[in-house]
Amino acid sequence: MRKLLLALIVIAFASGMAEAKEHLYQTGKIETMTSVPCGSQAKGHRKEEILCHVYVVRSTDMEYHIRQEQKKVPVLLPVGEDVHFRIEKDQMLIRVIGPDGKEGKEQKYLVVSQKRLADSSPEP
Repeated sequence: MRKLLLALIVIAFASGMAEAKEHLYQTGKIETMTSVPCGSQAKGHRKEEILCHVYVVRSTDMEYHIRQEQKKVPVLLPVGEDVHFRIEKDQMLIRVIGPDGKEGKEQKYLVVSQKRLADSSPEP
């Protein structure tokens, strides 16, 4: 009887840990992408400006401005597509939803700014 009870407790604890690792994703849409200067790089005797892509991701109640950390080959996000995302500290982890409904690989972006969207419902 004790072994059965112990086994049930272990199973309940393990399932609770599995649920804790699942992340809650929000749904949003990539509205726009712009390029902004985010540094410079010396090339011989001149400096070249480095551009970073800044995206606007809009959810039902928030608008986020995000950019990818400086990489040699930036990953471009498709403008106008739906995404699933979650926020961890100052980073947004995004999964683009493809046309077949499947999610792509999770990409990390820095949250540059965020703004709560005004409630569009009229007041009585």
